[in-house]
Amino acid sequence: MSRCQAGLYVPKTPAEIELQITGGLIRHYRDRGNVRVGLFKIGGASQTGERETLVTMDCSVPPDGVERAVRLAVKEPGLHKITVSDGGDRTRVKWKAGQPFVVLSTLAAPMNEHYSS
Repeated sequence: MSRCQAGLYVPKTPAEIELQITGGLIRHYRDRGNVRVGLFKIGGASQTGERETLVTMDCSVPPDGVERAVRLAVKEPGLHKITVSDGGDRTRVKWKAGQPFVVLSTLAAPMNEHYSS
């Protein structure tokens, strides 16, 4: 994955979203920096006037092939978006069991832009 998005609804806060992330699955591309995980609140007022507000950004997972836990604190209930960007060195994201989420993937905007049918 070079950039992926997932959406989820958080009904009650405070809450924490836990992900297990492994960066650098392509060994010879491990020079592209840490995996960047962003949590955005969708809808409502924001300081910039946009409908998405950055809640937190985590850049703690290095591209070394080792799985690490990432915890994102959620302060407001509602719809959220998580983005994962890795510079193209392949990343695996595991969601906590029982955590419902959706991944945007259409013909016009496929989850994996390098996949063709």
